[in-house]
Amino acid sequence: MKFSDLALPLDVQAAVKAQGYVKPTPIQTLVIPPALEGSDILGGAPTGTGKTAAFLLPVLARLNMKPKAPGVRALILEPTRELAQQVCADANKLCQALLKADAAGIGKYEDYSLEEEGADADADEEDFDDPYFDEHRESDPDELEAQAAEVSDHEAEAEGGEDEFEAELQQALKAADSSGRGGDEDDEDDEDDIPAIPEVDAKTFAEFMQGMEHFKAYTVIGGEGRDVQQAAVGMIAVATPGRLNEFIDKGIFDTSKVELLVIDEADRMLDMGFRDDVAAIVRATSRRYQTMLFSATLEGAGVREFAEQVLNDPFEVHLGSGQSENEKLPELLSSRAYYAANAQQKYNILAHLLRTASGKAIVFVRTKDRVNALCSFLRRNGVNAASLEGDMNITERKAALRRFKDNEVRMLVATDVAARGLDVPDVEQVYNFDLPGKADIYVHRAGRTARAGSKGTVISLVERSELNLLARIENYTGREIERRQIKNVCAAFPVEKTLPTKRESRASIGGKGGFDKRRADEKDDKKKVKERWRDKKNKGKPDFAAKRAKKAARLKASEAKAQKAQAAKAAKSAVAAKEQGA
Repeated sequence: MKFSDLALPLDVQAAVKAQGYVKPTPIQTLVIPPALEGSDILGGAPTGTGKTAAFLLPVLARLNMKPKAPGVRALILEPTRELAQQVCADANKLCQALLKADAAGIGKYEDYSLEEEGADADADEEDFDDPYFDEHRESDPDELEAQAAEVSDHEAEAEGGEDEFEAELQQALKAADSSGRGGDEDDEDDEDDIPAIPEVDAKTFAEFMQGMEHFKAYTVIGGEGRDVQQAAVGMIAVATPGRLNEFIDKGIFDTSKVELLVIDEADRMLDMGFRDDVAAIVRATSRRYQTMLFSATLEGAGVREFAEQVLNDPFEVHLGSGQSENEKLPELLSSRAYYAANAQQKYNILAHLLRTASGKAIVFVRTKDRVNALCSFLRRNGVNAASLEGDMNITERKAALRRFKDNEVRMLVATDVAARGLDVPDVEQVYNFDLPGKADIYVHRAGRTARAGSKGTVISLVERSELNLLARIENYTGREIERRQIKNVCAAFPVEKTLPTKRESRASIGGKGGFDKRRADEKDDKKKVKERWRDKKNKGKPDFAAKRAKKAARLKASEAKAQKAQAAKAAKSAVAAKEQGA
């Protein structure tokens, strides 16, 4: 499968080639054709599979049909600032390449500016129009009938149950390891089918760009000045839900011209509590032509229920999530774990592993305090590391990511703010200094390595209190994590006690009802002595007669003692009287 097989316009194909893409990835192969036809898309695919290009290429193909139309015509929602900035950068690279291809005359280019259309436009056409309808308005009826049949065939495939679609899916999945940017360099067919963009002199390009300055992307995100974002212009807005809703409420952001809405990393946005914000944006863009929703998984977090409210008869694509759980992790990813008796031993294990490691690595921790402590520890051990955590301002985050991407440092210590969507090439290892509280976050962390068919390793440092988390991760991913030990550094994992099954538990308490029904050979051989009720009827009851006898004896002794004392007193008085009379 080649990009030229996906029905992309020739100028878009040239722009793709200029950006170094060789073959489409499975998600691109399955999403781009129906997206070009205008279908809503529901895509489930793990990170690192090429989702960004899967929605950017159809978006640019549509926008380039009316490149001079003003206003924001495509809106892309991302859960975090970093991911929004990255998608914006990717979009601008493709925009520049596409403009150069058009300036060089590659592909059919027509000027669809609103000013030129306005003179002949009818009053009824002032409403939101459809560029696809405009393009085919004068088409031959037979051609339109053939196109309609082709779309119907594709819709039948989308419903599932067509052998051709299943074969296409399996073929795309098998090509995953050799797909994507930097694929087979010796594919001569790609070189022949897609033209290279020739050099265009500055004057020609400047003339071509008149009225096209807004053919670009810009961000609407928190952490950047509102004045700067208000002044920005572009036909593609890449936004985080919170800041975008603020701009919409204040009347700063005009949604009336939005034709395309892309909701990326939907599961992450719902987890972060953006459901109401995204729903408000969906309502504000009700005149849109097409909606695409992508998620790492379509199960959990209410993604599918939310998609039913947003999408209209979508074309569904499932890669990884939605199939077997072990496909959530890259195929070339290896996983291992080391046991730490305490938190301090984790530092010792990490220092030992880094002595023999090479290449880029990301270390994930749970708290920002741990980020600072770990960076200080690494510097003391001669390892330069950048840090990334939630309290850093946008300038500090950009600086940290730039240092890591430009190889100024080979280690990035981060909280889970960096676990989704960041595309940093050549990350060879991911270290879980602290295991995440949820198994799906482990998958997102692991997705930072082993991208686009390359190999990668995930190393987890596990304390006793985290053993249950490790087991939960293995159950979720369907993959066993290799447990290792390092001589004189860390011991082997403790033997885990297995819980008894329900049947074993019932047997240990004597079977059903709790009665001990022992086998005949386990019964006591001693002859039982017959006990009569009359012999044991008073057993354990108080002996009132004995109590009364004891009480009577005490009273009698007390009376005798009193009489004796009285007699002694009388004798003493008599002696005293006798002495007094003498």
